[in-house]
Amino acid sequence: MTEPSRVSPPNLFAMVAFLGIAAFWSEVVLGALPLTAAAKLLQTVTLAWGVKCWADDSIGASHDYARGIAAGLAFSIFGDFLMMVGTHSLRTPALAAGTLAFAFTQIFYTRALRRVGSRPAPLLLAALPAAFAALAASGRVTLRMPVPLAAGAALYAVLLGVTVAHATAGGRNEDLPFAARRAAAIGAWLFALTDGLLPIVVFGPAAGIAVPHLGLWVYQAYIVSQCFFALSAFRLRSTEV
Repeated sequence: MTEPSRVSPPNLFAMVAFLGIAAFWSEVVLGALPLTAAAKLLQTVTLAWGVKCWADDSIGASHDYARGIAAGLAFSIFGDFLMMVGTHSLRTPALAAGTLAFAFTQIFYTRALRRVGSRPAPLLLAALPAAFAALAASGRVTLRMPVPLAAGAALYAVLLGVTVAHATAGGRNEDLPFAARRAAAIGAWLFALTDGLLPIVVFGPAAGIAVPHLGLWVYQAYIVSQCFFALSAFRLRSTEV
């Protein structure tokens, strides 16, 4: 059996929540967008660090699973940064690079889910990626997304759909703790929801859709999805020797 981890999940989530409050305060009250961006990035960094430490203190399948989630979170940090720093002149390259970073996040999440035995039915594995890709590609028409970004979003949506399919299938895997598989499924679907709203945040204002602080709300919902992925790792603590 492994030794107690250096990480306290309640304390970790409390820190993430505190940073979320700081992000809201700095944007809504202070209007300090650089401070908001820093607080938001630190949320993902905190989760990645916590899950990485948990992986180091675990063994067997739970070690591999937590390491995969930590790797996915690490790529999410790069994706978050690239999505935030794009100026008008660099907007398309930054968004494309950020999408690529999140594609690696989905690859690592899927690998982690497969490591613990999540195998979706062929129909689910085909239907979800196809549906997600179609919805992503529709942004070209509804939100006037540039063709390269719409194509990239559709390809990314395929990987996202694969992750969601595996997490959904894992929810029925009786070999895994119920709390772990439920957390992964909730995290995956919430991640998909926030990704679906992201094009509205980025391209909505130009298409006449403007919701105050929508980006901040969507980002915090995305952080909650990442918290559920982290929670799935914490609930999968292995006792293998």
